[in-house]
Amino acid sequence: MGTGAGAFGDIDDSFLAAVAGNNAAAPPPEDVLYSKETEFDTYYQSGGMGGTAPSVRATETKTEYVTLEDVFDVIQTLGESDRKLLAMEMFVSVPSAYRDYEEIFNDDGSLNDVSFAYAINRTVGFAGTYAAINDPFFVDILTRESLQEFTAEEIKSMFDAKVAKIQEDQKGAPRVIRYVDPAALTGMLEQSYSVAIGRKPRTEEVQAFVKYFHGLQASNPDMQLSPQAQATQFASQQSPNEAGAMEYVNAGKLILGALGMGTR
Repeated sequence: MGTGAGAFGDIDDSFLAAVAGNNAAAPPPEDVLYSKETEFDTYYQSGGMGGTAPSVRATETKTEYVTLEDVFDVIQTLGESDRKLLAMEMFVSVPSAYRDYEEIFNDDGSLNDVSFAYAINRTVGFAGTYAAINDPFFVDILTRESLQEFTAEEIKSMFDAKVAKIQEDQKGAPRVIRYVDPAALTGMLEQSYSVAIGRKPRTEEVQAFVKYFHGLQASNPDMQLSPQAQATQFASQQSPNEAGAMEYVNAGKLILGALGMGTR
């Protein structure tokens, strides 16, 4: 409905209709992470040049989108130092972006690209979830808008503080040892006995090996132990005479096979 009188009213109605047409919702781009609507006023002098009729005010709404493509464009332009900074901020602010702070950097201090990609993916997931409740917190991290709130020095300080706390907590926490499943150890030992001795291990031998291997794990929590290698060694050490006899038999079969005289 126009605000002017007479012919001006018709002009005002046409103007408002045009504005309404401009405000018609356009289809959003693909892979939208976050959208933000802002309102602004547009004024139109209905009397034209030199006219005396009052101006018409219409409120328009503008929608701004942040898409996945925008995020990747930002990340691709980051240098090594800025990518490290983003990695540290994700570690501090994004739940489970990294499983451990030691995954962030390689031994030479460079950024671990594999874990960085995982952290980006994790942060994108949170960004989409929180955008649904109109919270751009995680989007701001990915687009580096968060740097308007925190400086690089502040992010590094928060990162160092979190790492220090984790290290302090680890000192007083009991070490967790992930023992190999006894059933898996039993299968490996049976295979080793079959090859080295030619029979299945007895119940007491299985129990002894499981206890032995779990003891190795408890005594060497940082060592990468091979259950199969330990099973082979255990079998030979427990029954050296049988192992020696089986080795002789296997050698004989090998020679006969090479001569084409193996039994059928």
